Amino acid sequence: QRLDSKGNIVETWTTTKEVHLVEGLKVNEEYTIREAFAPEGYSVAKDIKFTIDEKGVVTTTGSFESDDVGNTVLLVQDYKIPTIPPSENPQTADYFELYFMLFELFVLGFLGSIIHLRKLNKAQ
Repeated sequence: QRLDSKGNIVETWTTTKEVHLVEGLKVNEEYTIREAFAPEGYSVAKDIKFTIDEKGVVTTTGSFESDDVGNTVLLVQDYKIPTIPPSENPQTADYFELYFMLFELFVLGFLGSIIHLRKLNKAQ
């Protein structure tokens, strides 16, 4: 969508691989390019504000470049939504390891107590 400085929608289009040409812009008016919907798996892009002065110089909050004929091209950066791959180990595996370590500590503590008691008995 293209919005004027008052927030009114001036133009709406569906982005494709083809360049969308915007015409009829007023000089020194701030416009906003807003992505209403993002493709699946992508987050909605941030708004890009821009103005064009009397000499055709573009000032923008986004990135831009010039094409082969000298037109200013505003660039919109797509950001993929990060996905967390499924774990190969179920969550219970973490608990199993914890229980096993606690069991080992218990056994070692029990054996240590027996050895200590034997030493005390021999000393008496």
